[in-house]
Order: sequence, then C-alpha cells, then structure tokens
Amino acid sequence: MRDAATGSVTFFADHYVNIRASHAGDVLAAQLRETGLVTVEGLQTRNEVLTFATRVMAITPHPHSAPDGLTLIRDTGSHAHRAGFAGLGSGELQAHTERSGIPRPPRLMLLVCLRPAPRGGDVLLADGRDVYDLLVGSCR
Repeated sequence: MRDAATGSVTFFADHYVNIRASHAGDVLAAQLRETGLVTVEGLQTRNEVLTFATRVMAITPHPHSAPDGLTLIRDTGSHAHRAGFAGLGSGELQAHTERSGIPRPPRLMLLVCLRPAPRGGDVLLADGRDVYDLLVGSCR
C-alpha cells in the first residue's frame, strides 16, 4: 500500500487478484508481501467468505465475532455512542487497529462488503509498517 495517498479511483482495482485462477494462492501471497493489499470479488455468502479466509489467513476471534470467528460490521440500532462499539453503529469508525492489544495480533485483515452502504462507507487504510517507519524517523 505504498501509494495509498494518491486517492486514485482505481486504487482497489489496481490490487485485484482473481481468486479462481489456478495460480491465485501464489499471486495473493506475493502481492501481500509486496503491497500489503489484495482485492478480490465473488465472495457472496458467509460460507464463501469463511472458506476463503481460512485458506489465506488465521482467523483471530474478536469480542464481537460470531462462533465461526467472523465479525459482522453493521448498525445494530442499540450500540450507538458506546465506547468500543463503533463498528456496530452508523457513525464514523475512527482509525484503529484490529486486536493490537492481544499478545499475537492478526497479521492480515479481511474486509468484505456484501451490501454497499446507501451513503458513506468510505474506507481509509494505513500501512502499519509505513506508520511505524514514519514515527521512528521522526523520533531520531
């Protein structure tokens, strides 16, 4: 994700990998090592998401996850303005890391949009390595 600041409309398209191709596993791994971001399509059901996720990553349970380990981000109607529950409301979700407070946080994160939001839904991604390098560099 070295050039995320460009704001390019094609940013996600530029990171697309066809997961049905015979060499998809190798391409996914190489692209994740190189850029840290892969986009895919065709995950239409929870089971398809779970199958794909278990193929490419270790699923780390989240306090709000279901028994299968997947966390549905949605407005529950009852979690608005509660600390730690922003992903279960309709307001802005501030920049954060997933599970960074556990001894072995996940190395990958999968975000699947099954239904586009009627409004909003913008996602800002930051490369943790780049943020770390910038912080270390500014402290020298």
